[in-house]
Amino acid sequence: MKRWFLPALILLFAIPCRPKTFAQSPMPEIKPGKNSVAIRGQRQKLYFYPGAGAAPHHKILFAPGDGGHRGFAIKIAENLARMGYDVYALDTKHYLSSFTGKTHLTESDVMADWRRLADCVTGNADEKITLAGWSTGAGLATLAAADANKTRYDGLIAISLGKTNILGWRWADNFTYLTGKTPNEPTFQTDEYLPKIAPLPVFVIQSSNDQFIPNEEAEALFVTTKRPKHFALIRANNHSFESNRDGFFAALQQGMRWIKRREARHAGQTGMRRSKIEAVKAARTLARVHG
Repeated sequence: MKRWFLPALILLFAIPCRPKTFAQSPMPEIKPGKNSVAIRGQRQKLYFYPGAGAAPHHKILFAPGDGGHRGFAIKIAENLARMGYDVYALDTKHYLSSFTGKTHLTESDVMADWRRLADCVTGNADEKITLAGWSTGAGLATLAAADANKTRYDGLIAISLGKTNILGWRWADNFTYLTGKTPNEPTFQTDEYLPKIAPLPVFVIQSSNDQFIPNEEAEALFVTTKRPKHFALIRANNHSFESNRDGFFAALQQGMRWIKRREARHAGQTGMRRSKIEAVKAARTLARVHG
């Protein structure tokens, strides 16, 4: 096989997330199930779960924990889809590892990558999506929501969010599943970015007995978050809410409804302000004409 053939084949099957100026229509290449999208030259795994019921559906960009898209992460995506949302789940573990090597991710890289993903899942349409993340994915989603350019988002669902979050992943980091220690990778502190999310609403869901994130840590992070915000403490026995999944999914549905209500209210207020401005302009025009 010639050396040029394999890179060409990879480019053929990867879906490029093009800048907005190059594509204005929905991208039919993203189909239910596993997809491959190209972010800064690296192929990423993006799983699409179509929402139940009649379209159109509101879109959610979901990032799971550092275990990747498996187990509880799949259950979260499936349940959100059953609630009627189109869910796009990025394999967080693969994303982190694909940019770990001679260089590593920076906070601004993550913000830019999430903007590209938002364009990709919406087909560059002018619609807002909800950011969601669990564990490590909640940290990455927090970075995305803290971006100065928030026009593509309507809110953040942060599940089991900790203070210290990683920006890389190597094979050796798999041993941290046994030790419970933070991987030896570059990190960032979410309390530096949570205050920057406003005016987007933030809905935090925390387990009362999270073995990795003490309630005191979760509550302290919530204090740093500016309004609008909501904190849901679920009586459960671990990081993945195993003893009270029903309570968790009820809170998740509540969080999505809360964000959508706030977005509808904001859109209504914006429309009223625009109507008043147009009315004033029209009145001034008439005054000049009849003056």
